[in-house]
Amino acid sequence: KAIRRQRQMCIETGLAAYVASGMTGQQIARVLSISYDSVKKARYRLRQRLGLDNSVKLEDYLRDYARSHRSRL
Repeated sequence: KAIRRQRQMCIETGLAAYVASGMTGQQIARVLSISYDSVKKARYRLRQRLGLDNSVKLEDYLRDYARSHRSRL
């Protein structure tokens, strides 16, 4: 289970970066070598983890987050 969780975290981290860059679900699926359904599920889990409802666009949220934390790196 630890390996599965680690893989899921890698996918979600990559997903966040790709979503923030404006890539579509199909493009992300190709890059990560996973199915489009897996991308949709990962986006859903990421939304849950971040506490976002459907009124907030995930792409905008991640871009704003990256922009606000860029100066701290």
